[in-house]
Amino acid sequence: MVCINYEHTKMEVDEIDQKLLEILSIEISRDGGASLVRDLKEYDVCIDPLLKRSSEPKLLAFLEQFPDVFEVDRKTLPHVVYLLKYEHVRLSDEVPASQQADAKEMLKDRMMCILKKEMVKNERRNGPDNATRYAMQGVNSSWLMKQCKNQLHHYLRLSGKYQDMYSDDCKHVNLVGSDEWNSLVSNDFISIAKECCDYDNGRFILREETYVSVETLASILTDKVDEDGGTHISLGLLLHRCPELRRLLGGQDLMRLKEENEHCFDRVGLFTRNNQIYLQSMSTSKAGRMEVDETGLFSVTSSKWGNAFASLMANQCRSMLSAEPENTIAIDLTASVGGISLPLCRTFKRVIAIEIDSNRADLCRRNMQKHAVSGQVDIRNEDSMEIIPGLSNEIGCYPKVVAVDPRKFENLFSFLLRPLSPLIHFS
Repeated sequence: MVCINYEHTKMEVDEIDQKLLEILSIEISRDGGASLVRDLKEYDVCIDPLLKRSSEPKLLAFLEQFPDVFEVDRKTLPHVVYLLKYEHVRLSDEVPASQQADAKEMLKDRMMCILKKEMVKNERRNGPDNATRYAMQGVNSSWLMKQCKNQLHHYLRLSGKYQDMYSDDCKHVNLVGSDEWNSLVSNDFISIAKECCDYDNGRFILREETYVSVETLASILTDKVDEDGGTHISLGLLLHRCPELRRLLGGQDLMRLKEENEHCFDRVGLFTRNNQIYLQSMSTSKAGRMEVDETGLFSVTSSKWGNAFASLMANQCRSMLSAEPENTIAIDLTASVGGISLPLCRTFKRVIAIEIDSNRADLCRRNMQKHAVSGQVDIRNEDSMEIIPGLSNEIGCYPKVVAVDPRKFENLFSFLLRPLSPLIHFS
C-alpha cells in the first residue's frame, strides 16, 4: 500500500495523476490484469483522497483519461477495467511476505471459525452426541469456500496468485463467489485448508488437536484479560487484539458456556451491556487495579487519563482561582468506585467524593485504602443533588474545584452548582 501524507505533500495535479496512475496499475495487476471498477477504492485507502485532488474526481472518468494504459468496459455491469500497460508496475511493489502470511492466517482463522460455528449450531439443534457425529462428517468444501470467499480473495491478490491464473486471458473477470471463480480458485483453497483441517471425499473435518476444553478456553481468556491490564474489555475488542482467540472460540456462545461451566470462569467475569459481551478481571491483587462492580467498570479511568484529568484541573485552578492545588479542595460529585477521585487525591489538598450507591461507596473506600490515600479523601454515601447546597457553607473560604458528570449535572449548572464554586470542570 502506498502511504501519502496529504497534509504536508504539495504535489501538482499532474503529479497526483501520476501517483494515482501507479496505484491503480498495481492494484489491477494484483487482480490479474482486470478489475471491477467498484472494487478499486476498497483496495487502497489512498485512491479516494487522491481522486479528489486529481484532474478528474470520478474514478471511471479518470481511468478513461488514459486509454493507452486502461481499457474500460462500460457495456458490462458492474463495469470492468483492463490493464493494457504494465510499465507502472515494479518488482518493488510486490507485497511483503509478512503481509501475505498474515492474509493466509486470516483465511485459516475464518475456516476454523466457520467449522466450529457449524458444530455448535448442530449441538444446539440435536444435542452433543449428534454434534460429535457432525464434527466427524465435516462440511462440504465448496460451501466452506463460499463462506471464506472475501478472505480467500484478499489472500490470492496479495500472494500474486491471480497474476498466474489470468496470465493467458486478462480480458476476463470472474465475480468473487461466482461458479466460474469458485472453479478457478478451488485448488488453492483446498491446498490452504489442508494445512489446518483434514480433508476426505470433498469434505473438511476439524482435527482433534483443534478442540479446546472449556477449562482451557476459560484459562486462556482469563490470562488475556489480565495481560490487557484493564479492569474489563469487550469481547469484540479482545478478539481484535488477540485474533488467535477467534479460532479457539469459533461460534460458541460464551455466555452459555459460562452458565454451564461456572467453576471454569471463577477468575473472569462475563456480563452483557448494550448488546455487547464484556469480560471483567476478577484479580484485584495486581498493582494499580481497582475493585469494581459492573457499573463501576465504566467509570474507572486509566492512570494515564486520570492523571491528565487531574493535571488539567490543577492548571485551571491556578489560572482561574489563582490558587495552588495543594491548598484547594476538589469535589467529585459522581465518585463511583473512585476512578477520578484517586488522581485528584494525589493532586489536591483534600477530596470530597460523593457516591449515591452504598456498594460503590464501599468499593471506593477500599480502593482509596489500597492506594494509601484514604486520609486525603472524605467518601460520602449521599445524593449529590441533596448535599450540594450545604457544601459551600461547610467548606468555607477554601478555594474549591468540582468534577462533574455532564450527563447528570450539566443542565443544573446555572442555578445549582454556580454558588458552590467558581471553577467547575465537566468530566
